[in-house]
Amino acid sequence: MQVLVNAAFGSLFGFGLYYIGVPNPALWGVVAGLLRIVPYLGTMVAAALPIALSLAAFESWLPPLLVFLLFAGLELVIANFVEPWLYGVHTGISSLALLVAAIFWTVLWGPAGLILSTPLTVCVVVLGRYVPQFCFLHILLGDEEALGAEAQLYQRLLAMDQPEVYAIT
Repeated sequence: MQVLVNAAFGSLFGFGLYYIGVPNPALWGVVAGLLRIVPYLGTMVAAALPIALSLAAFESWLPPLLVFLLFAGLELVIANFVEPWLYGVHTGISSLALLVAAIFWTVLWGPAGLILSTPLTVCVVVLGRYVPQFCFLHILLGDEEALGAEAQLYQRLLAMDQPEVYAIT
């Protein structure tokens, strides 16, 4: 999924650079798609190169500004909406857990932890799914409900929470 997302990002970025008029837009689209494999730092480098080229190639400030806005817009949409939704659906991990895991593994191991955050978190969730002693990890990081509908209803009845009982039924 990451390869498909990065390829789509690189294609959209290359087409945008083509319409802006930046030289060699296909090259910069491929470079941006490849550098997105390295989260955060790779995206900054992928943006800096075409912006620097557009500063050198054009006499006005408009093309470099358009390159920056194109990159920022694509990156915001893909990184904050598309990736968490796609990765969470296909890995069985909630979107929030992916973001928290990226921060945790980065603090723990630095840039290497950032690159490995999603695969490591998937391994932890799978461990929680199949090893009974670690089932809390699957509940904590997974995207499934912790309790079934019957158990939620019973829990709310025990808590004497009538509005929640009506909401469940």
